[in-house]
Amino acid sequence: ILAEKLHALLQQQKKWPRPRDLYDLWYILCRSGERYAWEELEPLFQEKCRVRDIEPDLSGLISEHLREWNRDAWVGRLGPMLKELPEFERTWREWVEMFRTMVNKPI
Repeated sequence: ILAEKLHALLQQQKKWPRPRDLYDLWYILCRSGERYAWEELEPLFQEKCRVRDIEPDLSGLISEHLREWNRDAWVGRLGPMLKELPEFERTWREWVEMFRTMVNKPI
């Protein structure tokens, strides 16, 4: 699921913003308390990107462009789905911090 969500988050740079992907990754990685080994997740992510002909650019997963697209769509697209919508900037900061920690290499 994580590899698919990472791929989906990266792919939306070429299509349309889907803040649900960002929310799901944030919730799984930052709120659930679960930890995942990037060494196990990375090959799955790479394969998902290869099959869909998408460059597996890790920096794209925390890019300013992605932040802006998701920020602009956060309330309108995600608000109707959730009882309590977390504040976007806090969610983004926590996502970026967790992703950098998980990957544990310069992005």
